[in-house]
Amino acid sequence: MSTNSASLEDPEDNATFVSEMRPALGKYFKRKTGNPVEAEDLAQDVLLSALTHPNWNILAWLTPVAVILIMVLGGMAMANRMR
Repeated sequence: MSTNSASLEDPEDNATFVSEMRPALGKYFKRKTGNPVEAEDLAQDVLLSALTHPNWNILAWLTPVAVILIMVLGGMAMANRMR
């Protein structure tokens, strides 16, 4: 599979990409959130975004997206604590 572009038109490459990336993303998000259900949702969000982005590079794109999602979750958690 090419890491320079992907689209939903090539299901075989997409399935390979998802099967390779999903476990690592799930573990990463579980470590960051402590919640396996939320971690799975975040992993799916990142993968869907990657597969529907018109022109993406996995190394340059995926890591910042994951970091942004963690920052948003952290802000939401802090807001919930202040209630």
